[in-house]
Amino acid sequence: KDKDGGSKEISTLNRHRVTTALLAVVALILSYLSPSKLIFTIVSYVWAGIGCTFSVVILFTLFWKKFHGRAAILTIIAGLLFTVFWISGGFEQHYRITKSRAEFLMNNNVISIEESKALLALEGKKFVSSSKFEAVVKDKLGTNPDNDRYSVISSSFTKKGIPARLTTFIFSVIVAIFSTWLVPSAKPVASKQ
Repeated sequence: KDKDGGSKEISTLNRHRVTTALLAVVALILSYLSPSKLIFTIVSYVWAGIGCTFSVVILFTLFWKKFHGRAAILTIIAGLLFTVFWISGGFEQHYRITKSRAEFLMNNNVISIEESKALLALEGKKFVSSSKFEAVVKDKLGTNPDNDRYSVISSSFTKKGIPARLTTFIFSVIVAIFSTWLVPSAKPVASKQ
């Protein structure tokens, strides 16, 4: 027991509750202040990086007796790094201007013939983030204040790749198998009696 007469467990529990409440308040404030694209990006990193990586560790821990702590740590680190590489490298989603999409937008009166020609000057270039792509499109098309138009143009040139959740899961499974076989487990520490 503490000096105050309360148990240490209760004070630790209260600290954890306060920490959780503060994190919830910070998350709530960020959700109102941040644009929805940022929140979606953060969620995609978390879902792929943490969700898929930890699911592999949990499954292997439950169903494979040879899986050990060092292999779990290597799997988590490799899975998180792979997720950052996959999403920020544009393998999950990127933007690329194509002639067929530009003609489609022109035929539907979203862009003019001149704007289509200006966009086709960027044909073949790959943009990995929507903000960079929209900045280049705004530069090519001029500073028209219609943001809905830019989001239509941006979504028209979106190219979907292989989802990070799938690739991270597969990569984590491979790392877990190889690290279990190749990395020795930690020797148990002998207890002094």
